[in-house]
Amino acid sequence: MVIDGSPKNIEVAKRDAISWRHDFTAVASFVTAENINGLISDAGFSGEIGILSVDIDGNDYWLWKAIECVNPHFVIVEYNSAFGDLHPLTIPYRPDFTRTEAHFSNLYWGASIEGFCALGRERGYTLLGSNRAGSNAFFVRNDRLPRFSDRLDEMRARPHRFRESRDDFGQLSYVSGQDRSKAIADQPVVDVVSGKTGTLGSFGELYTPRWAAMLRGQVE
Repeated sequence: MVIDGSPKNIEVAKRDAISWRHDFTAVASFVTAENINGLISDAGFSGEIGILSVDIDGNDYWLWKAIECVNPHFVIVEYNSAFGDLHPLTIPYRPDFTRTEAHFSNLYWGASIEGFCALGRERGYTLLGSNRAGSNAFFVRNDRLPRFSDRLDEMRARPHRFRESRDDFGQLSYVSGQDRSKAIADQPVVDVVSGKTGTLGSFGELYTPRWAAMLRGQVE
């Protein structure tokens, strides 16, 4: 099942060969914490499932937190490296949040990797790692963890490897490294563990030495 806020994208998905090669469900809806369980349940999904992927460029943390109708073995989430890896941070919840309208840079959205790790611990999941691009993190339900933990040398996420920032005119500005965080330092975030709210810049240092060194290209 795939849910997308764009009816056009859903029509493209329905015309794709995946629609007849598999038992595929495509739903056009702008997802919120309030409607996500209904959307999934109404499509006939409940209980044990293999994979849940959350990638909406906005309320990702709040969406995973809200989902109760399914119990996935694996959860894939897109994290925002511009929030660093020291603090469990997310954007404040707004049902109508849209990334492209929230901040001109297109860098203000989602949650930090530590924010998702905190939610994972709360929900019974452990981080397995991330892709090399530093965008998608993979979590496994703890009852499945023994099958994987002894096969992985490192169970940590990586910082971003892409430069998608925009300028005031909507053009790519190619901001990289920790400068991405500085571009949105005045934007509000929430510490999901302590409940503290403030601007991203008010949380001080955002990166561990390892992530900072990786962003500088000093280590892999």
